[in-house]
Amino acid sequence: MKKIISLILSIAMLMSFATFANADEAAVPEKVEISFKVGDSTLMINGNPTTVETPYVVGAGTTLVPLRVITEAFGAKVTWINETKEIILEYPDVNIKLQIGNVSATVNDHTETLPEAPVLSPNGVTMVPLRFISETFGATVGYDNATAAITVVKEAATESDKISQSTDLPKIGDSYWNWSMMRPSAMMMTDRLSDGCYTIFEDENDAKLSINIFDVSDYEGSAIEDRFNELKTGFSGFTFSKAEKSKDGFGNECFRIIARDKEDYVDIYGIYKNDYCYQIAFTSEKDSEMIASATAILESFKLEFAANDEEKAQTHDLSNVGEDGYRLVNNEDLGVSFKVPATCVDVDPDQLNLIWFAGNKDDDVTEITVGLYSKTEEVTAKTLAQDDCDHHKKYFNAEVCSVSNLTPYKSTECGENACYYWVTTDGLFSGDYELYDIYFEKGDYVYNVTVTVPRNKKEVYQLVMESLKIEEIDSEKTGVFLRNSIEKTSKVSSCSDWTIQLTSWWDEYVKPSSAGAVWSNKRTGAALQLSIADAGEIKKSDMKELVGEFSKDAKGDGKIVKKVEQVDIGTRRYYTFQVYQESEELNVGMYSTYYIILMNGDIYVFTLAESQERANSQTAADVMEHMATFELK
Repeated sequence: MKKIISLILSIAMLMSFATFANADEAAVPEKVEISFKVGDSTLMINGNPTTVETPYVVGAGTTLVPLRVITEAFGAKVTWINETKEIILEYPDVNIKLQIGNVSATVNDHTETLPEAPVLSPNGVTMVPLRFISETFGATVGYDNATAAITVVKEAATESDKISQSTDLPKIGDSYWNWSMMRPSAMMMTDRLSDGCYTIFEDENDAKLSINIFDVSDYEGSAIEDRFNELKTGFSGFTFSKAEKSKDGFGNECFRIIARDKEDYVDIYGIYKNDYCYQIAFTSEKDSEMIASATAILESFKLEFAANDEEKAQTHDLSNVGEDGYRLVNNEDLGVSFKVPATCVDVDPDQLNLIWFAGNKDDDVTEITVGLYSKTEEVTAKTLAQDDCDHHKKYFNAEVCSVSNLTPYKSTECGENACYYWVTTDGLFSGDYELYDIYFEKGDYVYNVTVTVPRNKKEVYQLVMESLKIEEIDSEKTGVFLRNSIEKTSKVSSCSDWTIQLTSWWDEYVKPSSAGAVWSNKRTGAALQLSIADAGEIKKSDMKELVGEFSKDAKGDGKIVKKVEQVDIGTRRYYTFQVYQESEELNVGMYSTYYIILMNGDIYVFTLAESQERANSQTAADVMEHMATFELK
């Protein structure tokens, strides 16, 4: 059943997870508890002493534990793919794909960066990062510095945890997103994102009804055709009762898919309007008594909240958007509430210590985040603010960005020791903005509020800060949140043919091979690509002409900012040039700096790609330091 729900709620099909489509359901415990001290080989897992290969700490405090600890504690299902050394974990509503030696992990439909890569121990035991997986599964991880004790706790869900949106009205809807339907009276609303883009109802027999709204403006070709075909492919093992495209009563394109197999029944209705897909899906056991009523509910769904006052009086409004055009965000776990523009959506609702809203269109730079970190002697409002301010001064492009000095923040209503800095841009192709980065302390935590708004919408920043309310929370219950400062330490990236030393800021985005690699920078957003090609008959005397022709091709519709010249990097001399390009489609201006050399019959091309606001000489200097360590094996 859960495999069907995951399939429907994903915006893009993750067909790579098909390896466990026929796996048996694992027993998921009501409550999860793991406790041990660093160095212990016997752990307490859900009240039972369990002896495993000893967990250990690597890097900047990342605890690696045997995969068995996760599977036994959470009841997660695991699949091992020997050919690629990949690990697939399936947990209710969460799928995680890991790979030995790879810091990139797939969580449902997006990629995340692990603090440390999974590894195989000398005894052949798979060791994985405890905190990342536990928190992704919804648990809280605590660490006691004095005793080196680690605890992982996930409390059992109770009825009080359910979202109670009780109403006796016959219809429900959302006045902001402009939809309505019959109220699923036999089901309870168990989850709803604060931006209204995702709502789910379920009954005691695990039947589920979901309303999922997502942006399809970036789809190439026909969005409805793509989604329709994705779903048909995803349910190819089912028998279809209906699979058709049509138009609704308002002339909007829509589709309907009804399918079943020996166990499960699924009914999906999709409507497209104004660059959005409204997808309503019902899943249940094949013989569920809910099927008939759910069918009527889906067929009652329409993209209209109320046609008149009489309909409005009969429809319960789920929207939290006020008359001022802002929605109130209230996170009781973190004791934080504030207003955001209705056009902002919840970017990553699964984060434990970060609330993150951003404009729902690529050209809307509005972004509001509230994060909190455990306060220590080293981690204070001032130290975190100064570190971020200094970093921005060093790595922002001074030609288009101005970074202020750290300044006391006048309003201290939210907390103590408040300070902030701001960034102002002028001349960005994607649109100019102002960023305000505010830090303060309350109780045992440091709070960081960041508000980014278009230059002509400073009032949004003012309203967000005026509406911000922080209540002191109990750190014993909430737990420890470490600030990962990503120390600039050295690490090696390599394959059988070559090796290079990078700093810990760089993650392997495309795994190194004889054809090259791609790395992404966690702090600046830059990308570094290495491409390797057989030089054939090309000689060193041909390189200047070759690079000149290459620069014309690389320029495309852009412009060459720095003409072809030679530069010494380490003991080698490279040809280099820089290109600036603007993309209307992606709404971004990009600088690409190329470094090209002929060695041992191959041509090596390093390409540094940076956004307009981040492109500066410091990043280029860092990259050339890394390139100086590049060696062939």
